[in-house]
Amino acid sequence: MGSSNVKPNEFTFSTGIKASGVENSTESGRQIQGMCVKTGFERKSVVGNCIIDMYAKCGRIDEAVLMFNTMPIKTLITWNAMIAGYTLAGYSEKGLLLFQKMQEQGEVPDEFTFTSTLKACNNLGSVGGGTQIHGFLITSGFPCSVKTTIAGALVDFYVKCGFLLEARRVFDRIEQKNVISWSSLILGYAQDGNLADAMDLFRQLIDSSFQVDAFVLSSIMGVFADLALVEQGKQIHAYAIKVPSGLDISVSNSIVDMYLKCGLIDEAAKLFSEMPARNVVSWTVMITGYDFISLRVGNVHVEIIGDAV
Repeated sequence: MGSSNVKPNEFTFSTGIKASGVENSTESGRQIQGMCVKTGFERKSVVGNCIIDMYAKCGRIDEAVLMFNTMPIKTLITWNAMIAGYTLAGYSEKGLLLFQKMQEQGEVPDEFTFTSTLKACNNLGSVGGGTQIHGFLITSGFPCSVKTTIAGALVDFYVKCGFLLEARRVFDRIEQKNVISWSSLILGYAQDGNLADAMDLFRQLIDSSFQVDAFVLSSIMGVFADLALVEQGKQIHAYAIKVPSGLDISVSNSIVDMYLKCGLIDEAAKLFSEMPARNVVSWTVMITGYDFISLRVGNVHVEIIGDAV
């Protein structure tokens, strides 16, 4: 495009800046920003918002703040990008302070604002702050049950605070559940030792129209591995081999890890040998797994190390 007669506009620049953020490429993002400065597009809200988001995702929070402060017009998306940026970078207190300032200036928060502020409360362990936000959502008539993003964030918040009853209440009211709401509550039950509810909810997930992804499967299996819950792990394994996401290498790694931590060496070795592809995690799981069960000089262990090398 640069060598042709076609001139980029704010949407062209914003797309390039977004891609830089996704790729964690500060250098390319800066280059595009430089072009925006020369052409005057940097002062366009859509471009400025993407620059804030790009710098935050690249871990350059100071540069994101500088862009935020120099923007002549701040839209709701601008505020959201900076609050999310602070939260992502670990500056949750600053994110919540900016949330307050945003409201003081008359900006009305939306579901994305609340999602970021709930994450900030989670990061700070602020139970009171999160419950205040939930209370505000209720009293203001905010439709949490149909706003999937905020509903999932509420479930995740209450689970991480250990308030599983409240998490379940929110979950049961959600009309369209997403991966965050399902996985958060299932993992919450499992980590709390409530295996009956964890497995019951997982069966509901299987029976629903929701597609269980690799993240959910590997996360659940990870909990069962840490707790050495072999029967529950086998049930998840039986399901994983029937769905496309079960072929994901992260799922296979977590299943191998579960079998090793439960002392089922043969099952772990069989699955490991049948994996169509292995990564560093696969080898590490097997090697540390054998160490875990004190078979450091076993023949299979030696063979695995030899193959890995």
